[in-house]
Amino acid sequence: MFTGTRVPVKALIDHLKAGESLDYFLEEFSSVSRDQAITFLEFALIQAIGSNISNPLCLEPTKRKEEFNQDMSFK
Repeated sequence: MFTGTRVPVKALIDHLKAGESLDYFLEEFSSVSRDQAITFLEFALIQAIGSNISNPLCLEPTKRKEEFNQDMSFK
């Protein structure tokens, strides 16, 4: 759940997997802030990279936060 809401984080994952934008998700779930969604996505990305370092499809674990922000486009 996103803190202070009844929205499970899985709802964000499901929307993004379906090809919907972050903006659309935030419109549908107005109790979730953009900061909450981005914080979760950054956390999930770091967890995925940390557990799949040998996976060549993953981003390099040495990328800086600024580079993550440039790579992630949820428009």
